[in-house]
Amino acid sequence: MVAVDPADTVSETSDETGIVVAGRGVDGEDYVLADRSAKVAGVAAARRVWTAYADYDADEVVYEGLNNWVRNVLEEMLPAVDPPLRVVLVKKVQASAG
Repeated sequence: MVAVDPADTVSETSDETGIVVAGRGVDGEDYVLADRSAKVAGVAAARRVWTAYADYDADEVVYEGLNNWVRNVLEEMLPAVDPPLRVVLVKKVQASAG
């Protein structure tokens, strides 16, 4: 899966958009496979998410739920992604702790 913790803005002092790929090994343990985090937002962030999704043949994208723009941007980009990706499940999650 690709997990996204989006930043609202991009500036010298803003946080990175967290983009992490994780997967379960044959041993049943979970592993971080890649960290594609960067100071990006909007379409630039969505491109990084879709690239990670394709590179690791992910099953779904999950994102932190305070930023509703994430789902909209990702879904708007889906038809234009090259190579075309299979339908992706984009899930909104809410952080339960700081």
